[in-house]
Amino acid sequence: MAHKPDVYATAGIYDATLPPYRFGKDLQQLIADEELLRQKVESVYGDPSQQLNVLEVGAGTGRMSQILLPYAHQLTVTDKFPGMLDVLRQKIPNANVVQTNTRDIADEIHPARQFDFVGAYWTLSYPIGEYLETIEDDKIIPIPDLAKGVALAKRMIDSLVEYVRPQDGMFHAYFFDSESPEQKVVTKIWEQLAPDPGGRRSFTREILASALGESAEARGYDFYETHHSGIAPFSSREEMISWFGICHAKGKRILTDTRLFMHETAELAEAHANSDGTVDLPVGMYEYTIKTKAK
Repeated sequence: MAHKPDVYATAGIYDATLPPYRFGKDLQQLIADEELLRQKVESVYGDPSQQLNVLEVGAGTGRMSQILLPYAHQLTVTDKFPGMLDVLRQKIPNANVVQTNTRDIADEIHPARQFDFVGAYWTLSYPIGEYLETIEDDKIIPIPDLAKGVALAKRMIDSLVEYVRPQDGMFHAYFFDSESPEQKVVTKIWEQLAPDPGGRRSFTREILASALGESAEARGYDFYETHHSGIAPFSSREEMISWFGICHAKGKRILTDTRLFMHETAELAEAHANSDGTVDLPVGMYEYTIKTKAK
């Protein structure tokens, strides 16, 4: 479901409602997604020494950019919301900041430009979704030609892979698991407005995985898909439900002021509550990696 992310337009709200995701094998030694990224780049590049030309699309306020920064001799970041980028500039004054929708990135960054590392963290569902449906106030309208929308979305994803340097380059992305208990409830909440494109919420991720695989195969690159399980910890049922309304329903009363929202979030919180009243909400993430040829 591609929804207008109003909460992202205000940096303070965005930062306060970031998902508190923690991941780990067999749910042991859980770490934040930032630390997961840190371990990934360290395993590939070793100690950071500002050795890479880095592009991060949909960077928001720079949460993941700060992990990539020690590896970057040049860090280019994009986002469509100026409020997000204002905060990022304060955190990383030397970043090359580009305000653009990921769909329109080629208008701002020449397609022939090359980067050692291209990252996209939790952001690609939005530009993909924009090819599949449109938003009018609180209405979601599917596009008339779904096949054309899918083709355009795949072309956009391929254009991101095109930015990766053919020698020793890397594309890396995180994407939500629509089959996790958390996201199944998100799906029900947003289906109050319209069904998901393709008839399932996993459709956008399937487009991404397929497009990345095709892009890698066409260029002779290696492509990897990894699934991570984890939890989002909350101090109480009430905290989890409040967060759900702001983070996932984007504060839209047309979604939150419904019996479905109240019932589904209450059941979800109760199902994963601990004896002390805290909640460990099960979550999931797909990690996508493309590695180009070695020199």
